[in-house]
Amino acid sequence: MRRLAALGLILALGACDGEDPVTSATREVATANHAAAAVAHADAEKEARAQAASATAACDVEVSFGSFGQGVDAGLRGQILALTKGNPDVSAATEEPWGREGETTLCLKTTDAAASDRLYGMIAAQLPSTSTRAPTTVRHKDGRSRAVAYPTARP
Repeated sequence: MRRLAALGLILALGACDGEDPVTSATREVATANHAAAAVAHADAEKEARAQAASATAACDVEVSFGSFGQGVDAGLRGQILALTKGNPDVSAATEEPWGREGETTLCLKTTDAAASDRLYGMIAAQLPSTSTRAPTTVRHKDGRSRAVAYPTARP
């Protein structure tokens, strides 16, 4: 009986080119799983890039209200929201929160290119040159931007 079992083992090992069948199957499954995971990861990255590009492209003028740890500049945010509310140049406005201290991004769609230019200019003119409270940035879809700078210490 032992000889028969040994012979069966030898035949099984011979059929696998000397490799343990469990090890071979484990390697094949691991390789297939790794390949599937790599494809899924690449697809997810591609989708994330496409969503980010479409979100940015959707805004003719974008205003980001940030914080240095004290919340956003509520007064400035209120001024900009009042400026855009009811403005005939603005065809759509959405505000997306992204932070713990009230940080948001205001996405503005305008009626045409001239309206984008006017709106960008009006908002950029509202931004102070420096702030110790909150960074605020306005971006035009053509790449122009203006940001509130953190004041530097002077010796």
